[in-house]
Amino acid sequence: APAKEAPPVEVPLCFLIPIQHAGAIIGQGASILRQILQSSSARIVLESVPQPVPQSYTERIVQIKGSLANVAAAFKQVVEIIDREANKDKEDKAAVPLEILVPEELVGHIIGRAGAQIKAIKAMASGAVEIEPCTHPGLVHSFNAYRVLKVTGTLEEYALIASTVHERVTTVVNSSRLSIPDPIKANVESSLVLLLPNNSIGGVIGKGGSVLREINHRSHATVEIDKAPENAGDDDERRVTIAGTVEAIELAEHIISSCLPQKGSIKSVLKIPAKAVGHVIGKQGARINDIMSLTHASVKIVQAEGEDTADTIIEGSVMNIVAAQRLVRQIAE
Repeated sequence: APAKEAPPVEVPLCFLIPIQHAGAIIGQGASILRQILQSSSARIVLESVPQPVPQSYTERIVQIKGSLANVAAAFKQVVEIIDREANKDKEDKAAVPLEILVPEELVGHIIGRAGAQIKAIKAMASGAVEIEPCTHPGLVHSFNAYRVLKVTGTLEEYALIASTVHERVTTVVNSSRLSIPDPIKANVESSLVLLLPNNSIGGVIGKGGSVLREINHRSHATVEIDKAPENAGDDDERRVTIAGTVEAIELAEHIISSCLPQKGSIKSVLKIPAKAVGHVIGKQGARINDIMSLTHASVKIVQAEGEDTADTIIEGSVMNIVAAQRLVRQIAE
């Protein structure tokens, strides 16, 4: 019998809304949210915000899941509520910009070859269309795991552009069978190893360990550096182990990178379950090749016989490594 095709991956539409309007979407006793869910058959998740709410939280992530049509129906209702709330009791209506979260790995697909896709999106809007860094506090330590597609225009234009972007991202994810990071999903504790040249470790440790303490403090990760073996040469590798949440690890990686004398290629080792090796590699290496193509990092998996885990050796710039690690984690989960 022919092999069954894998079911299509359901890709959520994620965007930012002004935090003061979140309550209007939820409604008393979640009454408004239930109405949207029932009429659209979509599923909506709002980002949980720390309490008390920090001043830096001016926006909240909204994630809509379901079929393309159901997501579009729910999105339309959400932006209509936001527009109504933002312009309540105002004589001169002001458009609330649409801010769609686009995974960093897929931004190139939104821009398109020679900018063809982004030009088509700009033609749909009466106002400005820009791709900007993501500064949302809940995502900022991901170092642009997401970018923001910011659009100014009418509600009708927002609906058209959101549907276009959502369909494009869904098509790319399903054709490549890659997973994308979830901006709302809680981080889990993890660890990885960086392999750094012995002659660069001093810059990471600092005088009396001052730099290392600062890295731990700023990233909220735990960074430990193996002692150098006797007669270690400048080019011999030292193991730097980073433990903490995924976000904390990624932040520590970027800080460590800024401490290195040269900004060239570095190497990391990420452990994954042995049973996940086949999923990461994919049929005839298709998935691991996709990871390397998307992130421009070198990725190799080494598995010792009888071991429960395998080493994923990733080499490249820190930005390349972080992007590749994120994809490998998503697939290995």
